[in-house]
Amino acid sequence: MVPTPLSIGLTLCQSIIIEEGTRNLTLVGSFYDFEASEFPFTPAPFRAIASLVGGNGEGELVLTITQLRTDDEVFAIHRRISFVDRFDEVCVMSRLTNCEFPEPGAYMMTLLVDGEWVAQRRFEVSSEETF
Repeated sequence: MVPTPLSIGLTLCQSIIIEEGTRNLTLVGSFYDFEASEFPFTPAPFRAIASLVGGNGEGELVLTITQLRTDDEVFAIHRRISFVDRFDEVCVMSRLTNCEFPEPGAYMMTLLVDGEWVAQRRFEVSSEETF
């Protein structure tokens, strides 16, 4: 895809509500980290959302999660994306299930289109505090 689209943010949330009449979006429970009671940790399904602009044509979208300490990829989604023209805004919503985090620490979610960096979001997975 030429040119590579630009992202208007990348957000993690529990769910997304799409209003039927207007198609407006409401992000429910946006967050920046997870707390886990044990590892490996598989959270309940969650969502990632980004709006992309400036692309033209079709391309491959890849959403990955990488453990920053080891640089190991722990999760990935691959799918096709299409822009009618370079003025088209495309909302990318992904439901992440069965995403396993091997240990506490920092992780990076990265969004690529045709192998080109578009957006990223750093987040933490930590152990729950017990008293």
